Amino acid sequence: MFVSDDGPESYMYYVWLRFVLALACIVVSVYVMKRIKWEKRRTKVLVTSAVTFLVVYIAGYCLPDQFDVQNRMADKLLSLKQKKDWNAIIEMHQGKSVNNYISLNFLNMALAEKGVLGDRLFFFDQKSSQGLIADWNRTFYMSEMLSDIHYMLGDLSLSEGYAMEGFSLAKRKGSPRMMQRLVQINLLKGETRLAEKYLNRLADMPFYKAWAMKYKGYLYHPESMIGDKEFPSSKIYRSKTPGLLCLITQDSIWQSSVNDSITNQKAFEYLGCSYLLDKRMDDFYTLIDAITQGSHYLPLPDHFQEAVLLLGQKHPDLLQKVEIKPQIAQRFNQFNEHNVMVQNDDNKLFALFQTYGNTFWFYYYHKHLKNEVL
Repeated sequence: MFVSDDGPESYMYYVWLRFVLALACIVVSVYVMKRIKWEKRRTKVLVTSAVTFLVVYIAGYCLPDQFDVQNRMADKLLSLKQKKDWNAIIEMHQGKSVNNYISLNFLNMALAEKGVLGDRLFFFDQKSSQGLIADWNRTFYMSEMLSDIHYMLGDLSLSEGYAMEGFSLAKRKGSPRMMQRLVQINLLKGETRLAEKYLNRLADMPFYKAWAMKYKGYLYHPESMIGDKEFPSSKIYRSKTPGLLCLITQDSIWQSSVNDSITNQKAFEYLGCSYLLDKRMDDFYTLIDAITQGSHYLPLPDHFQEAVLLLGQKHPDLLQKVEIKPQIAQRFNQFNEHNVMVQNDDNKLFALFQTYGNTFWFYYYHKHLKNEVL
């Protein structure tokens, strides 16, 4: 039988076991050292040093490692995500340096859910397009997060793939959370028999029984799913990506959703933001030039307008196709005046950051991309 994966992880117990072991070593060491007859000073120094090293080593072993801390952080972010407390996730990162892609993925997902990704992306410490969707590292937490991102964007195929991976990687023989995601995906795909199979399993678990009973109603009345906020607001589409998750590239993730037949604002902003974060201006130009043929994604988000002004120096024709807010155009002129005076002056660069650090222009000229750890 499946059990909830919301309980404490085993490393929480390991910390206390290691701590008790460290205390036991100290007690035994004190007892042994009292019994030893110290005839030579050299012997006393060697034994004391060895015992001190042993105690310090075990004490260090008591602390959770980087992977444990990462899991705790992911647990907290996943909890806020399940509660749909997007404001809390955003506030966690406001004005802070972010050194891992997992936090950035949750932050940018929260911005997208609030509908402000293209307007507030550079208000935070962004690194690269990995901050939108990190590389899959074959762990449960990463699989669940990536499944959530693709589900939000309406890509059921990739969301289902990561959900299945997360289900197989979860401890204690499965993950009810991943079963919930598979239920939602199969209901949207019309695979009611498979959805019912998962729902029957979930109904056997007291914590998930009420949820399962609610979703069983959708098996016979699928039209009632329209008013359920648990289903993605983005238009649904089927990705044409390779079957192996490790072979999927970022461009292929959202490109299939940004076309004339499907209006998917979130996927469009994710694709455009990925180009901006990696400073791929030629690809961004191609994207904007293509979408200006229609009106699906106009007017553009603020950061996209900032990028268009930058591109306008090389492609003035683009400025005739995109409407730019007067205050953004005025700020761009002011930025150019101040930017030429920075050169190698750190004080002037800091002053420029204080004024324009939340713009794509500052990120483009002064943000040096580095390889960040997950």
